[in-house]
Amino acid sequence: MPFLVITKKKATKRKNKLKILTHSVQKMNGAIYKNEFWNHYGIGLDKTNKMLYFSTQSEEENSYEVINLKSIITCSVIKKQDNSNSITGLGLQLDFTDKSKPTVYLSFYERDKNIVLVNELDLIQRWSTTINEQLS
Repeated sequence: MPFLVITKKKATKRKNKLKILTHSVQKMNGAIYKNEFWNHYGIGLDKTNKMLYFSTQSEEENSYEVINLKSIITCSVIKKQDNSNSITGLGLQLDFTDKSKPTVYLSFYERDKNIVLVNELDLIQRWSTTINEQLS
């Protein structure tokens, strides 16, 4: 029975996050083509308008970024490691075609916020591929 309750809570949280993301995208006359949620993070792609949506929602932080992929030239996976080569952070780095604009870093994993690295490596590779396909 406890497993069922935990699964239901996760499904409810995911549904609420998707509702917030979808509402924000609809305000911009967009539509979510693909999305994923994990830990405190969420990412969504509007393929038609080439917009990327990224959210961080936790007790300490609620942030939301909208990135126009038409203005991005490269998307790279950034893996941060400590001296023992343990992964301390994972993120996507987005570089603008306009070099005067600062690089955007989207955090997928930070060891000080999430103790265990679960499927973030696969997730970040998938999204890097998806985003780079939109850039070409």
